[in-house]
Amino acid sequence: MKLFFKIAAVVALAVVTAYSSYKLLIVMAVMAFGVAIATAIEKEKKDFRASVVFHKCCVTAQWVFISFYLFGIDRLPAGSWVRKYSIAMIPISGLLYIALAKNTHGVLGALDPEFLKTRAEKVNAILAFISLVVMLVFAYHLERL
Repeated sequence: MKLFFKIAAVVALAVVTAYSSYKLLIVMAVMAFGVAIATAIEKEKKDFRASVVFHKCCVTAQWVFISFYLFGIDRLPAGSWVRKYSIAMIPISGLLYIALAKNTHGVLGALDPEFLKTRAEKVNAILAFISLVVMLVFAYHLERL
């Protein structure tokens, strides 16, 4: 039953992301696929864990968000609130990346990292989720200009 809820959550998140910006969904999927391949090469088959990929994606997603904020600025009108918002989000996403990288280093330093078992794992997921929601607001408005 836990697996069903995990799959349902991922599908719901993908649908919301696709509704906000299918481009963001494509970039996030490519990023996750790349992180999974890199992790598989790094950890080899015997040590490969989906939870490791999940936590690495929580961190790497910040670079996707920073890129979207940077590349979206030129499409926005000079005085729009969305432009000011995206400019402000670039350093904020950078700081979130640093915090998530430090936290993820601790999570992956554990013998068997899980998805949401320890406090550090929950912090990783919550910060990544909040960042995604903020990014979806930006992407929604950017796509509808």
